Amino acid sequence: MKAALTPLVRGAAGHSLGEFTAYHAVGALPLDDAPSSCAAVASLCSRRGRRVPVRWPPFLASCKRPIDEICAEASAVGEVVPANYNALEQTVISGEVAGVEKAMELAKAAGAKRTVAASMSAVRFTRR
Repeated sequence: MKAALTPLVRGAAGHSLGEFTAYHAVGALPLDDAPSSCAAVASLCSRRGRRVPVRWPPFLASCKRPIDEICAEASAVGEVVPANYNALEQTVISGEVAGVEKAMELAKAAGAKRTVAASMSAVRFTRR
């Protein structure tokens, strides 16, 4: 079945290592290539994390404003983007520290019950 799907693969869904698992599951990434692919992504993410400090906080609760709008406004002080829409009441954002802090402030003003910031050494859910 995998071989039949390989020519049809246009994308795969997964989060972090799950992306590699998804590509392998449909035959688009040979198992022998997976470790070096994972290592390459980890190395690139780590280098970016050392160059530009980033944060990855989830918003826990609905806001009265769309997260995309909050991130766009907050990006005036530092890049910040929605990284993962986990559920209706939880969206993860990612970006430069100043932008993330501004987005957290805006989210609280828009009714978010709680925001939680986590320092990350290698976030790859940003546009740069």
